[in-house]
Amino acid sequence: VTERNTNRERLSMQANILGHVRDAVMVLDADLLVSYWNAGARKLTGIDEAGAVGRSLFEMLDLELLDPIHETEAIQALVNSGTWKGRIKLNGSTTRHVIVEAVVSLMRDNHGDASGMLVVARDITETVALESQLRLQARSDTLTKLPNRKVLDERIRSAIAERDEKGVGFALIFIDVDRFKLINDSMGHAAGDALLQQVAGRLNSSTAPGDLVARIGGDEFAVLLSGVANRHAAEAQAKRLNESLSRPFEVGGKTFPSSASLGIVLGDVRYRWADELLRDADTAMYVAKRRARGTAVVFSEAMHEDVTRRFKLESDLAFAVERDELELAYQPIVNLATGDLAGFEALVRWNHPEMGLLMPDEFLPIGAERDLLGHIDRWVASHAAAQLSCWLAAYPLRGGLTMHINSSRETVLTPEYRETVRKALVEHDLPADALEIEITEHILLDDHAAAAEKLESLKRLGVRLSVDDFGTGYSSINLLHELPVDSVKTDRSLLHSAQDEGRGSHILQTIATLSEALELGLVAEGIENEEQMRQVRKLGFGYGQGYFFSKPRSVPDAEKLLRMPNWLGYWQEGDPAESRRGPRPAKPRRDQRSTASPNSGTETRS
Repeated sequence: VTERNTNRERLSMQANILGHVRDAVMVLDADLLVSYWNAGARKLTGIDEAGAVGRSLFEMLDLELLDPIHETEAIQALVNSGTWKGRIKLNGSTTRHVIVEAVVSLMRDNHGDASGMLVVARDITETVALESQLRLQARSDTLTKLPNRKVLDERIRSAIAERDEKGVGFALIFIDVDRFKLINDSMGHAAGDALLQQVAGRLNSSTAPGDLVARIGGDEFAVLLSGVANRHAAEAQAKRLNESLSRPFEVGGKTFPSSASLGIVLGDVRYRWADELLRDADTAMYVAKRRARGTAVVFSEAMHEDVTRRFKLESDLAFAVERDELELAYQPIVNLATGDLAGFEALVRWNHPEMGLLMPDEFLPIGAERDLLGHIDRWVASHAAAQLSCWLAAYPLRGGLTMHINSSRETVLTPEYRETVRKALVEHDLPADALEIEITEHILLDDHAAAAEKLESLKRLGVRLSVDDFGTGYSSINLLHELPVDSVKTDRSLLHSAQDEGRGSHILQTIATLSEALELGLVAEGIENEEQMRQVRKLGFGYGQGYFFSKPRSVPDAEKLLRMPNWLGYWQEGDPAESRRGPRPAKPRRDQRSTASPNSGTETRS
């Protein structure tokens, strides 16, 4: 009797303990009928103890094994080891989609025969949802919701395997949004994010089922094309993607022209790894961006050398200023009314210790991408001011000589640049209006009121400001009266098309008329022949610059002009050939003509 009472008390205590356990605890007898059902089981299933005891667990609840194992295999594992652990989904009359982690233990009597089962279950529905979310985040881009690099790598590996086993072709397109940094910097990161989301949407809508669009990072995307038979098919799809991305984007209430540079690589048998395809597609994209933005280029082996050179330049450019490897060339600016020398434009060059003299269009775009333009722009301002000071002291008859200095939009509005200009004026005792700082239209992508305020601060130093490459960018000429600029320099492309009485001629006429109304000076850039010179002079342009007058010159060559008091930049009508004053400049080579640096806004004329 005492032993029975002790056992009864022990069982009562155990039941009391199990009743307070938060996990669901269920005991099934040899017939698999419920013999014990604690409060945790009631909370989990919604069935109380009275409704559960004596009933079959499998009749009360719809149970679904979530582990990749068949029910018979689970039972066999329980019989063999005495324990089974796994995840089960419960669908009961009062329960919906509850995921539990269950531990089932086989109970045996004194003879070792199976006498029932002990089931302990814990609700892990929230845990499973969190795991699913984390898996999704690990495989997708949080901003665009596109698959990420990890998924892209997996799909490329699958495409390679399918190519080897079944001969199914594929291609990879690497995409970089042109001028994204410009929009991101001027409009803010929120606008940049909105643009990337729109890009993702357009790419998705422009691809076929079975293709994969992924975001690599930043403004870079990739599209994996499945079932691509040849180069022509890959280029055709790239063209569709490019057309989709070439339509203007609406961001922050403003419309921005858009384009993207695409690199294409065909998944032929030489490629064994995803990294190899991504590397070569990226290389082709960089080549496309350098050739002409908004284009697509198919990778070739010859591109490796070009990219290796670029990486070398990226590495070395960071130290070019401190190693004193930069130098300036000076292109004359001519008074069109008198033909006399009015000033120079300082144009930066990089005297690379291994590659020789590099033109700015080769390294300034790299400087923009690597955030190095500030160092370069400040170096140019300081050294050009120093050179002008030397010339004014050495050639007093050139007292009205001016120096035009280019500055990128990333630099010109900064306090550091203003301080560089201020120090240059003081240290070299220059008349402030002898310096004319050229900015590009891209500066107007910013809040033009804020830009005007910062430019006013710079102009209070007494320097002159000029809008360079005007007429081909984003701004409206109507904004000129809101900015503290003194002159406008038109883009060379307008002058070239004006010769054919094309659109450029009408734009030049409009700029001339409005600039006169705003009392702004006018400089025509890119004059290469006498006809162009006469045309812009007739339109009212006061100054001109180009190979018709002179190519950019070294300091010694520029001083040859300064020592010629009667040198004229052009030859007056009626003068006999033998009386032309000054040497006729050589015909400009195509590779020496000016180009504008994409994104940076800094002049890259050679």
